[in-house]
Amino acid sequence: MTIIEKIKQSVETATGMPFLYHAAGEINELIARAGTLPVAFAFLLDSGTIEDVNGRFHERVTFAVVFTDKTQFDFNALENERIIHRMKVKAMRWLSSLLLSSDLKLVQTNNTQRMYDNTTDILTGYAVNVTIEELAGTGPCDFSE
Repeated sequence: MTIIEKIKQSVETATGMPFLYHAAGEINELIARAGTLPVAFAFLLDSGTIEDVNGRFHERVTFAVVFTDKTQFDFNALENERIIHRMKVKAMRWLSSLLLSSDLKLVQTNNTQRMYDNTTDILTGYAVNVTIEELAGTGPCDFSE
């Protein structure tokens, strides 16, 4: 299972929300076609690192997961704050689940961001920028592929 598949599984299990992952320029269309809200999503990763831990290589990625829900077209700050609070709770539930994960390690929460009406579907939510590392890693026995 890839690190993104592990992250997807961890988000969906912890929050009950679908998780979408795609290139930044196409995520709007993917969300619009998904039809299910609220939704968590992340953009295609463009960087990461590999850490050598006792001869096993552990992939480490840094990216943001955005927890979002539909916003009414009329901007209402109080309504958006209620949505943001619900999504922040989902984000924290996911982060808390990573502390107990046997697949992934939460290395660091880098920052958070409140999202207001940021996509073509008029979504509001809460983003967490995190660094996550695979726990099992890849060793010499796995190189035969």
